[in-house]
Amino acid sequence: MATGASSFSDSTMRNEGYDDRQLKNNDEIKKLVQSMEKKLEEVSYLQSNYDIYRVPTSFHKLNSKAYTPLSVSIGPLHYKDEHLQKMKTHKLRYLNRFLNQPNGKSLEIFVKVVSDLEEEARKCYSEIVDLRKEDFVEMKVMDGCFILQLLKTMAFGEKDHFVSHLSWYFEILADLIKLENQIPFFVLEQLYGLIFDRNKLSFNHFIYAQVLANFAVGLHGPIHGSFEQLKSLPMPKGRVKHFLDLLRYVLVPSSPRESGESFLPLTCCASELKSAGVKFEKKESSGSTKTYLFDIDFNKDKGVLRIPTIVIDNVTELVLRNLIAFEQGQDCTAYFTSYACFMEYLINTPTDAELLIRKGIIRNYFGNPEDVVNLFSNLGKYTVLGNDYFFDVTKDLEEYHKRAWNKSKASLVQTYFNTPWASISCGAAALLLFLAIIQTICSILQVIP
Repeated sequence: MATGASSFSDSTMRNEGYDDRQLKNNDEIKKLVQSMEKKLEEVSYLQSNYDIYRVPTSFHKLNSKAYTPLSVSIGPLHYKDEHLQKMKTHKLRYLNRFLNQPNGKSLEIFVKVVSDLEEEARKCYSEIVDLRKEDFVEMKVMDGCFILQLLKTMAFGEKDHFVSHLSWYFEILADLIKLENQIPFFVLEQLYGLIFDRNKLSFNHFIYAQVLANFAVGLHGPIHGSFEQLKSLPMPKGRVKHFLDLLRYVLVPSSPRESGESFLPLTCCASELKSAGVKFEKKESSGSTKTYLFDIDFNKDKGVLRIPTIVIDNVTELVLRNLIAFEQGQDCTAYFTSYACFMEYLINTPTDAELLIRKGIIRNYFGNPEDVVNLFSNLGKYTVLGNDYFFDVTKDLEEYHKRAWNKSKASLVQTYFNTPWASISCGAAALLLFLAIIQTICSILQVIP
């Protein structure tokens, strides 16, 4: 590669009228060419389909804390951040515990296994990892064993400083699902195999159960079932890229519907839809059928919009933002981006939020409906949405809202039948009117010979 680049440069310059002897004697040009060739060699291994990458600056401006690790760095992108250096001691402590298990292997074997994966692991990142091979391998061993020991501690109820102190516990868990703070899944898998018996507990089910029990709860509410029951759940098809990718798999439908051809914004908020006669219902799981966050449907004949419950707390924004950022860099169905945009237009005012809270669609732990409005008003900013997953639902809602009869009928119901007493009064008035008409007809019949 270096020879080719030099030949190209010399040939180009000769064609431009430069003298070969002058070029050879110009040390500055040679040094510059060598420097550029070295940089080209450094980026030659970078792949176009990387899985771990920086979040766009525009996203960071909206909420940088949602993407930047606060307690622990995983991987190289925040490895040198000064405020995360204090965790190195705890990583060493966890590594020591991970090695000193009944079936544990020597540190040398751990290093050898990760060393063999070094080249493949570097390709998972979107930028040049400015670390020597020794430092890169050490980082992966420490980070991987820290994660596995932490999950093992949680899974089997072991006593530990982080797990006992909830503030540390939740902050570390939050760091593990941030897009810029990921480790390739295959590194974790190889480290796991050095300690645990795969015949008794496969790595995938171990990790999958922990993701369900500790991360998915942030959006869907409590997940019922013991650790043993969680192990029996179906596993993802295909290769999992990292923790955030697995969390996305947990939360998206296994049999999705077709996405729309383009993004269709909803022009009417929840309050306006209610005025047009739309009824809101909380969609729940039925039997063995699991309800996903994206199982939103609208019955045009009955005018019923059903939306699954979403939990709004301190974790919700962090989870949604990182999943949206991940989707923005992947060739995949933009579930979370579509959801954020749909909810942004649906919840335009605190009145809209209050309506959905009353219906059980939103479980709000913020307390203030305005916080719900602010959350969804910013999630979709600076995103690009090609195929809209809720295109059909939005289209049907728009058509329903435009029908004059639906508006009139809903207005009549909300004005005259909004309370039991109003309904009784209207019923009594209608009865009196009916009796008056009957009396008038009888009087006319008596007059007519």
